[in-house]
Amino acid sequence: MKKYALAVVAVVIVLAVVFAGCSKGSGTIAEVNGKKISSEEFNKYMQTRAGADMLRQMIDDKITLAVAEDRGLEATNEQVELQLSILKNGVDLDELLERSGYTEDIIKEQLKVQQAKENIAYQMMKDRISDKDVQARYDMDKNRLYDLPERVKVEMAMFQNKESAEKAVKKARGGAEFTKAVEEFGGQAAPTIVPKSGPDVVPEVARLAFNTPQGKVSNPLEFKPEESEQSIWIVLKTGEKVPPMNIQFDKVKQMIEGQMAYELARMSPEFDEQMRENRKQAKVKVFEPSLKVIEKDFE
Repeated sequence: MKKYALAVVAVVIVLAVVFAGCSKGSGTIAEVNGKKISSEEFNKYMQTRAGADMLRQMIDDKITLAVAEDRGLEATNEQVELQLSILKNGVDLDELLERSGYTEDIIKEQLKVQQAKENIAYQMMKDRISDKDVQARYDMDKNRLYDLPERVKVEMAMFQNKESAEKAVKKARGGAEFTKAVEEFGGQAAPTIVPKSGPDVVPEVARLAFNTPQGKVSNPLEFKPEESEQSIWIVLKTGEKVPPMNIQFDKVKQMIEGQMAYELARMSPEFDEQMRENRKQAKVKVFEPSLKVIEKDFE
């Protein structure tokens, strides 16, 4: 679930770049060694390369939704809302959406497609999934997804050296916007949620998050990742605290069944063949000349 959550967030970012981020004006948008990159050149690149991959995915998603509707396996509002609530437990989604300029509806559409895939997969694979297996999966993920301690929302910045981190802290504490201060001194910042404890928690980072008052910028923390010879420096700007949460097995049993079914289905030749057949039966028309070649993928 955590990997899928990150994938969903990535879709938002890619959509922002490919479809909203393309320049609608004319002129030069960049220059390299005196050679200009025009808006027209940039838009053509986005449309024919990144845009082609995104269009293939969007067509596949439409086919999935059509198949699910035809079989009475559409994602329900309850299924989507449950997936969304669990996603929000590990990602500061509101902050990510605000920065990208998109809304929660985009995430819901992606979750709707994924849930439809899982519903289709479960119809095919349900005989291979036992209640015992589902309970075991719940128990394995319980402390990461379903039984969570108090957490705190933070903007986490990382730097390659202490000097840059200290300069960014000084500027942010002086009134500069945190992200801009971080970027000015070569750091990278992103919103996240830090649990007070748990199997994936770095204790030093958790202590820093919970000991820094809300709205304040922490001192730099030196941290050496596993299997790395070089330290990084972490700076946090803390937000609101999130209370503990416990989701019982019965509430997520169906969701876990679908996720396990989809994992099995992706390794199944039968499922793969059915997906290919669904693509062949779909009536796909591409009207943009530069992307017309995509139609062949669905023949």
